[in-house]
Amino acid sequence: MPAAEVMPEKSLEGKRVHVWETAAPPLPKWLEGKVAIVTGGARGIGEATVPVFARHGAKVVVADVEDVDGESLATRLGPSVEDEHVDPADAPPTAEEVEKIEEMVRGLANLKGVTLMARDVAEAILYLASDESRYVSGHNLVVDGGVTTSRNLIGL
Repeated sequence: MPAAEVMPEKSLEGKRVHVWETAAPPLPKWLEGKVAIVTGGARGIGEATVPVFARHGAKVVVADVEDVDGESLATRLGPSVEDEHVDPADAPPTAEEVEKIEEMVRGLANLKGVTLMARDVAEAILYLASDESRYVSGHNLVVDGGVTTSRNLIGL
């Protein structure tokens, strides 16, 4: 990497000081190719979630009634983030609005036929072992492929 000369301090007067640029390894893109609609995304937990999802490769829609905050967040984070005014008190969406949303997410979140594999549990364990999960414990992250919710239905 090229070295950059910097202004010497008094204790280093007459000496050359070099700073080498280093790059951290790229983050894994856990959400590459996915669309995330973050309701309440303009403030609070939603506002903290939007940049994390965008950094991991998701196209993010900030869905909120707070237009100014949502637009500001989308502008600050760039083209992978869009702001959409969403107010639950509004009338039901028009067919055109539904089509727009369906077009954005079509084919990106199809879980039909997905079967829990050991690797899925291993990935969850990896997350729990990482610094990113410092507030999440295995107690409140259920990874069982739906067994908990369906076991009563099949007599387990």
